[in-house]
Order: sequence, then structure tokens, then C-alpha cells
Amino acid sequence: MSRKSIPISTRISPEDAEFLAAWNGSDAATPSEKLRAMIAELRRQKEGAKDYSGALHVASSLIGPTLHAIRTREHEAGVHSELVTRLAEWLPECLAFLIAATGGRGELDREALIEVEEGLADRVMVLMQSVLQMAVTEKCACYNPQVVRERIQPVLDLAEIVLLGKDRLEKGD
Repeated sequence: MSRKSIPISTRISPEDAEFLAAWNGSDAATPSEKLRAMIAELRRQKEGAKDYSGALHVASSLIGPTLHAIRTREHEAGVHSELVTRLAEWLPECLAFLIAATGGRGELDREALIEVEEGLADRVMVLMQSVLQMAVTEKCACYNPQVVRERIQPVLDLAEIVLLGKDRLEKGD
């Protein structure tokens, strides 16, 4: 069976035309090539959302350009942020888990909702532990060595309240 291209003609706004001209999401040069590349990318995203591996690829590709720019600038400036690194690892994994939760079905029953909630809670707790690890030392490996220490106290205050409430529950108060 022959796979012939189907010509499509459309009118777009001047703003969209400027966007298309400036877009460099692939090595496409002409407006037609760019539109084909955009459609292919959207198709990959849609199809990738059906399982965790594909969703992880989609999520990673979403933050990839920004992370690349940050890493390049870090290299040029001779700096590194452990906070950025940990979030950059955590974010696509969490997003992929959430995207893949429906497995392309779009519908979730009560049991599936509970599984999603539990999976997200697991991931949030891992992130919280990771950030708390950075607060253990006086200075963490971040652009601003005090960035975590300066912001951690409200979290510690809340954790203390949670512990006090837990103790009261266990004592029957």
C-alpha cells in the first residue's frame, strides 16, 4: 500500500507564523517540515502516555531543554546545585507515574485512584527525605549553600506538630 502525503492548506495568525518560523524543535527548516515534526512529536507524546516507560520519555523530553540549559550554564559558571539535580531526577519520574496512571484508558475506578494516591505519596515522601538530607549539614551543595537551611524551619515545625499529634494519639489523649 502506497503511503502518499496528503496536502493540507491552512491559514494561521501572524503570531503563529512567527512562532513557526522561530521554532527549532528539530532540524526541520521549512514551515511544512516544521509542522510535520510538530505532529510527529505530539503523536509520540500521545502514544508514549500509555505506559510508564513512554511517559517517562515524554516527561523527560518536556524538561530536557531547560535542564540542558541549566547544566550548560552550571558548567560555564563552575557551579552545581544538588537541589536542582534531585528535583530534575524526581520531577520526570513523578510526572511519568501520573501520566501512565491511566495507561491510556482515561478512566480510573476507586481502587486505581487509591493506587495513584499512594504512588504519589511515596514519591513526595522520597522528595521530602531527599531535601531533608540536604539540611543535615550547615552548607549544602547548592548555588546558595544556605538555600535549604533558610527554608527548612517551617517544615520542621510542621513535622514537630505531626509528631506531637501522633504521640497524643498513641497515649490516648
